[in-house]
Parts: sequence; C-alpha cells; structure tokens
Amino acid sequence: MSGIFVSYRRDDTAGHAGRLFDHLSSTFGADDVFMDVDDIRRGEDFAETLAERLKQSDVLLAVIGRQWLTLTDAGGMRRLDKADDWVRAEISAALSGGLLVIPVLVGGAALPKAADLPNDIRALGERQMADVRDGSWSDDITRLCMDIKRRRARGSWAERLREHRVSAAITLSLVVAAGGFSAYTYARSSRAAVPPVGGLTLPLATDAITAAGLNVGEISKRATNDYPPDSVLAQNPATATEVRKGASVALTVAAPKSVDLARYVTVKDVGSEGTVAAAACAMAMEASLGAQGRPVRLSMRYIYEKAKRHDELAAEGTLLETALYVARQFGAPPETRWPYRPLHRRMPAGVTWADLDSDAAEYKASVTQVPTLGGVLGALDKGMAVIVTAEAAGSWGSDLSTKTGVVKPAGAGEPVLGRTAITIVGYDTATRRYKFANNWGPDWGDNGFGYFDSTDANAVLLLQSGLWAVAVPPAER
Repeated sequence: MSGIFVSYRRDDTAGHAGRLFDHLSSTFGADDVFMDVDDIRRGEDFAETLAERLKQSDVLLAVIGRQWLTLTDAGGMRRLDKADDWVRAEISAALSGGLLVIPVLVGGAALPKAADLPNDIRALGERQMADVRDGSWSDDITRLCMDIKRRRARGSWAERLREHRVSAAITLSLVVAAGGFSAYTYARSSRAAVPPVGGLTLPLATDAITAAGLNVGEISKRATNDYPPDSVLAQNPATATEVRKGASVALTVAAPKSVDLARYVTVKDVGSEGTVAAAACAMAMEASLGAQGRPVRLSMRYIYEKAKRHDELAAEGTLLETALYVARQFGAPPETRWPYRPLHRRMPAGVTWADLDSDAAEYKASVTQVPTLGGVLGALDKGMAVIVTAEAAGSWGSDLSTKTGVVKPAGAGEPVLGRTAITIVGYDTATRRYKFANNWGPDWGDNGFGYFDSTDANAVLLLQSGLWAVAVPPAER
C-alpha cells in the first residue's frame, strides 16, 4: 500500500496544490499521487472514491495556505468546524488510520496551533511540517520528496497496523463526514424561509406562504382604517426566518372600524337642476371643515356656476371633474354669500365675482384620488369625505329606499334613473354598509343619507370614474 494523497482547499491553495501534484507525479509516478480534481471521474461517488484512495495511500499531504484555518461558509461558520467539511474528514481519517501526515505550508502560511483545530485533527498541529516557498519552490519540493522517501524507508504507522484496521478507520471517518453532509443537506432541504407578506391582501399572503411550503396559522385582526381591510399588518415568524417546512405563519390583518362624518354635513337638495356634482363637492368640503372644528356651510351654487363658466357645456349640468377643479382652484364662499335656490341662478344684488372669489379663497379644497375602495376608510378616518359617481337604479325612488336610504344595484330589466355624484361619509362595521350623503334633500332616506352594502359597492358605484377624497386645509396666512 503506497500512495500520496494531496488534501487542500480550492479557495485557499488550488494553484499551489496543482504545482505540488505535478512535481510529485514526476517523482513518484502519476498513479501513486491522488488529488480529487484530476482523479475523481464524473459519475463516481465522492465519499467512496476518497475512502478508497485513502486506503491505498500511506502519506497525506495537508496543503495549508493563509486562509486554510479561517475560511467560512455563507452563514459565517468556519468550514473547519463543520462535521461535513471534506478537508477535515480527509485529515481525520488519515490521522486515525495511521498514515504519515505532513502539513505542507505554502504562500507564507503558518502552522496552525493545536488549540485552534477541532479535536479530531488537533494532532496535525504537532506534526513536522514542510515549508514550501514560492521563491525556492523547486528546492523545497525536492527536500519534501526526499523526506517522504526517507520516512517511508523507516516504516510508516500504516505498516505497523493491520491493513483491515486502517481501512476500517478511514472508511468510518469518511462515512461520518458523508453522514454529516447528508444530514446537513437534508436539514437545509427540509427548511424554508418565511416570505415577506406585509401589505399584501390575505389571499395573496396565503398564496405566498403556501408556495414557500408553509401554512397560514392563527389570523388575528387589528381594528384600523390606516390600511385596506384584510391587508397583512404583521407576521410571525418574521420575514426571512428559516423554519421547518410545513410550519405555520401567524398573521395580523387589518379590520375596518366604524367611522361617521355625517354630523358635519348639511344635505343638499338639488331639485330639478343638474347640480349634483356641485352639491357633492360642497358637502365633502363641509365634512372636512366640521371634522376640524370649524363648521361652515358652503355655496354649491357658486361651485356650479363657476364650473359652468369653465366647462362651456350648453346643456344642463356639469362634469364632476370640473366641479372638483373649481373646489381646488377657487374654493367656495359661505352659503350666505350665494344661497342655493333651485332654478334661480342670478347672482345676489351688489355681489361681484371678485367678491365671491375673494371669500371662496379661504376654503380652497385639496383633492386626492383614492386608488381603490379599500382606501376610502383611511380617508374617512382622516376626516375626508370621498366623492364618487354612482348609478341610481329605479329602486332608489321606491318606498324602501325613500324611507330607509338603503340602495341596491339595478336588477335585471330595472330602469336606471341616471348617474349621480354622491359623497361617502361613513362606514358601519356591524352592517358592513357605507353611508353616503345624497343630494335629494333631507326628506329622502335617513334624513338625506343613504347606505349600500360593501358587497354591492362594485355594482352601485362607477369606480372607473374615480374616488376623490376632499379636504379643506387651513388657509395660508
């Protein structure tokens, strides 16, 4: 049994190990020198090949560079401390098997201290080493080869032990290493990182957690309107935590809370005029002012007439976009400056546009588009009513709606009264209904207010026209 086994780390001494292999092969013969890169063929079992070659060897050269002792894995653990580290397994098997083990220092490396080595290879730090320097490479290698021959002549430890005992020790060491590697690989494959699901809706979060091989655990709810209902606020374990596959991830999701701005709104009655957009704007602006503690009734007649001067529509009515533009660009004066009377469009005597514009400037609106219906509750919670276009079905004029204000989408064959602008002012968690200020006067519905179920929202509202949150910031001084 005669062979030289070259043990090295690719990240540390691959170049030096290759030069050493070439020199040893020319001195002892290529068949008697083993290095894994050149001698393990594709398809061969790595552990079995190493065990077999170690059994056929009587010398192991541990090639040690400057990083050999300190190299770490991706997780920051020193490789030498891992049970599945092949370099450690090779040296441990050679030491326990009685091979001649020679530390070969290259690149200016120092011999590791025994105290810095794992217990099973601690003896390496006490072995006579060979220092192979780049500046005297050929001479140092020649001396190493002569030392190997001389020590072989005296008889190696392997020659003083029975071959089956040596083989058993080597095989056992490598089996332990292979087992550790397999256990490590299995442990890695049986674990999963918790995906980030914060901000996702519950269905999307469930899909992401399931795709990671995990389960959704306990779902708790937190009452808040700062986030859309059923959006994930927190998760446990936290994002990127590694857990076993099949583990549960607990979620905290947003649950809506009731809010009502109706007490700050004076319901308008547009009569037979097409001033619904102006009425919706005036009511939304009043809600904002009331929530701030500075209640003021505003002139929807001013908003309407100002909008008509800008949209240049010949027909009755004005666009909601134009009414919002007026509210944002000019504001609205108090109702007392230009009171609303259906079909009476003349400006009060002695009042000019300049006068009204000056009074309106104190109440300019800030208008923000709400991306989805889920964001309406957040706007309401901040004291902002939300204007949206609705499709008024014939049933809105039925006895039920007239008395209760509860509206439903148009049924099959039911006539549609037309589109109207409404002002959403509240939400009730008990009934899961939105509350809105209609513009048909206080005799309709619940003192002029109506309700629609959250499940009917997509059918009642024309969401493609937009959701507009309205506030009236304090005037600049």
